Amino acid sequence: MSIPTRIATALEQIDGWIGESGVPGAAAVIWHRGEIVGRRYAGEAQPGIPVDATTLFGLASVTKPMTAATIMTLVESELIELDAPVDRYLPGYASMTSSDDSLRSLRGRITVRQLLHTRRDCRKTCHAAPLAAGRRRPCAKSPTPCSASRSGPRREPS
Repeated sequence: MSIPTRIATALEQIDGWIGESGVPGAAAVIWHRGEIVGRRYAGEAQPGIPVDATTLFGLASVTKPMTAATIMTLVESELIELDAPVDRYLPGYASMTSSDDSLRSLRGRITVRQLLHTRRDCRKTCHAAPLAAGRRRPCAKSPTPCSASRSGPRREPS
């Protein structure tokens, strides 16, 4: 199957996402080597208004998987190490200020791997270093580990 045919077939999958059991509307554009090689718009942005190239979507947490895929591509290319401190790649990260500087002293130890984990309110006790590779301290006010996602706790490696 040719690449254009594979792209068209993949984009046709979007039609199955639209409707009562899916989303009201979706858009996808595929770039390859700096050029748009495929696009698909389906459904409605609002009742009676079809999705098109100008539709703006609220992304919220949708960017997390895209960010993770990008980071893992860089890891496979040996351009980023998962267990390296973030400030190796974002100089100044460790000394940045924010509205809550209570964890500022720990920023220099935060790794790329740790940023890829979805966490819920880990400020309670996750300021402590990991217990061991892949293990996190339980949050003080939660029975689940800090690496728990919103859909429930993750199984941590033993």
